[in-house]
Amino acid sequence: MRKMAATILALAMLVLSAVPALGATVDQGKLKELQELYQQKYTIQTQIIEKKVKAGILDQTKADKIMNKMKEHQQRINQDFEKGEFHDFGPKKGCGQKPSNAQKTE
Repeated sequence: MRKMAATILALAMLVLSAVPALGATVDQGKLKELQELYQQKYTIQTQIIEKKVKAGILDQTKADKIMNKMKEHQQRINQDFEKGEFHDFGPKKGCGQKPSNAQKTE
């Protein structure tokens, strides 16, 4: 019983100590720099897709789909930055990768 109480107390202290870090203020100057970098990234990715189409590596239909998704993503990023927020846009849970032991369904 004491071990459980000690564990609960330790978890409560851990959670309470993490709360101030979550409410930390964001440096707006650094956010602006990040926004500019994300815009540069979007511009470069767009140029890469266009070059692949010209080189015949990628067909125009597929390129249009990719560019539309990239544009939507960039718009979401810009909206977050306008709100003064930043969210990590890394891989999401279940990003299409299947476990090696997954069975194929038909």
